[in-house]
Amino acid sequence: TAALVEVARLTDQAIAVAQKARAATDAADASKLVGELDSLTTQIAAGLQEAQNHMTQMLKGEGLESAPR
Repeated sequence: TAALVEVARLTDQAIAVAQKARAATDAADASKLVGELDSLTTQIAAGLQEAQNHMTQMLKGEGLESAPR
C-alpha cells in the first residue's frame, strides 16, 4: 500500500539521519539530529499503524479477520 511505501522512504531517511547523528562531533548537532530521528520514527510508527488498519479492513472484507496468521 501507499502507507508502506512511505514507511520505507521514511525508514531510509531515518537510517541516514541516525548515521549522521552517530558521526556528529558536536553535541548540539547530534541533539538536533536526534530530534529529527524522533520525528521520523513517530511518522514510521503512524504509517505502520495505518498499514495494519488497512490490512485489518481487507481481512474483514474477505471474511478472514479471525483466520490464523
